[in-house]
Amino acid sequence: MAVTKCPQCNEKVPRRAKFCPNCGFNVRRYLPIKQNDGLTQEERLANKVGKLFGVMIGVIIVIILLIKLGLYEWISERWPG
Repeated sequence: MAVTKCPQCNEKVPRRAKFCPNCGFNVRRYLPIKQNDGLTQEERLANKVGKLFGVMIGVIIVIILLIKLGLYEWISERWPG
């Protein structure tokens, strides 16, 4: 069970508690509960891999466009590396 500290009395409070069991402070107002998105670990990993793949494809497309438009040669002539 995840716990946190009450902002008022510094006692341990279960993360899902609405009020501090020690002092009755409304901890939900100050410590919002992280919402579970309902995805499994595998689905979250697949989403990250998909986003990374999309970014890589985008970079490749930009490089191809730079080469096709002749800007790549212009840049390499100005700043030889």
